[in-house]
Amino acid sequence: MLKHESGKAMYEVRYFQPKTKNQRPQTGKSNMADSKKYPYCFAKIEVVFPMGEDGLRNTPESCFPCYYKTECLREAMKGKEGLKVKDEMTDRAYDSGMIGFFRRWSDKKDLHRKMHENK
Repeated sequence: MLKHESGKAMYEVRYFQPKTKNQRPQTGKSNMADSKKYPYCFAKIEVVFPMGEDGLRNTPESCFPCYYKTECLREAMKGKEGLKVKDEMTDRAYDSGMIGFFRRWSDKKDLHRKMHENK
């Protein structure tokens, strides 16, 4: 953790090189997609969209200055953990009366099918 002159804590961001399926050996010219670096927390749902004390998920303030925040959250929501978040959203909508029983049943059935499909 870094400290700013004003005494406020700043977060250190570490980067890693993403692995691609068809990664070519490095030559004189570099491919733009191969040279893209992401922070270590990229697309980790519990880091970029953690559960708050009030039971709702929020983006932490440390993510706001990050250049990749939108892409990161989208990638996190695409995975299996993102399906669990959508399942939580469906339960909250049903509990608040925004959707009915059959809509909840249909959404949960679709989410569970996608979860087991991704295994």
